[in-house]
Amino acid sequence: MSDTWSSIQAHKKQLDSLRERLQRRRKQDSGHLVHIY
Repeated sequence: MSDTWSSIQAHKKQLDSLRERLQRRRKQDSGHLVHIY
């Protein structure tokens, strides 16, 4: 059970950092990404 919880925590942390990186990149070149979304 603890293994599952730690893996979930690690995955959540990974997603958070990924989302943060995406937001930062979107701020840097928001003009390029407008047409993608």
